[in-house]
Amino acid sequence: MKIKINKWLGLTAIALIFLTGLDSCIKNHVAQETDFSKVTNVVDLPVNGFKSIALDIKPAPEAVKVYGELGGPLLDKDVVVTLALDPTAIDDYNTANGTSYVPLADSSYTLPSLTITIPKGQRLGSLDLSIISTKVDLSVPAALAFKIVDAQGVALADNLKTIVYSVGVKNKYDGQYDLTIETIGWDAYGIADGVSNTESIGLVTASANAVTFTGDFQPAFTTSGGATAFGATRPILTFDPATDNLTSVINDPNVVDSRNRQFHLNPAVTDSRFDAATRTVYAAYIMTQNGRPDQQIYDTLNYTGPRP
Repeated sequence: MKIKINKWLGLTAIALIFLTGLDSCIKNHVAQETDFSKVTNVVDLPVNGFKSIALDIKPAPEAVKVYGELGGPLLDKDVVVTLALDPTAIDDYNTANGTSYVPLADSSYTLPSLTITIPKGQRLGSLDLSIISTKVDLSVPAALAFKIVDAQGVALADNLKTIVYSVGVKNKYDGQYDLTIETIGWDAYGIADGVSNTESIGLVTASANAVTFTGDFQPAFTTSGGATAFGATRPILTFDPATDNLTSVINDPNVVDSRNRQFHLNPAVTDSRFDAATRTVYAAYIMTQNGRPDQQIYDTLNYTGPRP
């Protein structure tokens, strides 16, 4: 029995050596047969058709790279890729994704050239799009779209020859926060009274020195501790950009309904502010509504990072 086992192991080892050698021969044969010089070159805009740009509000223009990419073998010559603005691509993106982007206003950007040079022996080239964040209209979602119209005879990738850039700007108050909120006055209406609760929330740039809450609602908590929010509210918090003091809290007039919910600063609290050192917002304000007592709101928002 021992002799038979050894013979079997020997045969198995020989078979494995043969198969390994055969596999190696096959790989070498395939490698020898592949002629990469015959692979077709293509040019594309390499970001899957959409890229979101979020800029800080500042007076100096900010450069954004628009890239062109060469696929296939490297070439021994420069490839000049010519682009054109493509507002139709924005419409197509809106239709496909349920968005409402509008073309970025001409006054808010400069574009010295619409050509990208991909240097010989390289795969990437770029042009500089310069955006003036202080001139971007914050009241509408803006975008800029490009398409490739020529690449000096190099083929264009059908699925990557157009790109839409959404352009958003952020003031220094914009970000993701842990909101600790205490409300007083509406216990009779099921709203937590004198109890602090915490949830994560974003502050979204509304202007150069104003923000509003993500979701466009005034958040609150029920008497049982469940998160809720008030309809027909969109609080806008405005700061003095020089001192970071909170100067006003109002309800967006476009969302007010027959209940007439309004906001104003709590006059009894004089230190509502943004603490630049810790990026903490302290806000004390009051919500009023027809037929109800004042709802006092005390917010402490601790910065946790940029909004996703």
